[in-house]
Amino acid sequence: MKACPGNFLPNLKNENIVQTLNTLFKFEYKLTYCMKKLIIPAAVFAAMLLFTQCSSSKKSATTSTYTGPVTVTYQANVLPIVQAHCAPCHISGKGNKASLDKYDVAQNNINDIIRRISLEPGKFGFMPKKHDRLSDDLIQVFKDWKTQGMVDSK
Repeated sequence: MKACPGNFLPNLKNENIVQTLNTLFKFEYKLTYCMKKLIIPAAVFAAMLLFTQCSSSKKSATTSTYTGPVTVTYQANVLPIVQAHCAPCHISGKGNKASLDKYDVAQNNINDIIRRISLEPGKFGFMPKKHDRLSDDLIQVFKDWKTQGMVDSK
């Protein structure tokens, strides 16, 4: 086939070639139209699935494992931890340290208590001395008690 002068396409005088090209262009148009009809719903579905997965993983990552009471009080929540993990050193009459089994002593020392129980074992000032670190949930009880105003009664 000879090329048309000034044109990059071959000279298409043959009716069969023109008809074949027309058929191809129509098929391509139909295929493009059908693909658009399929791609848009597929993209919407994929986006919904992605956002559903993102929100559930984010929710589980930020949810605290602490399932204690909403209102933390010294008598009901803090004192039992002190008795279980700070005895005998910080119990009245048994040790020579601050008596954390007394509300006013615990209240006045709350910042130091939280700081020291939050330290890693082996660090200077870590409590409870010579014992394992308190769980994050137990430490959170002290933090919640402070944040909620350090209520005494049950």
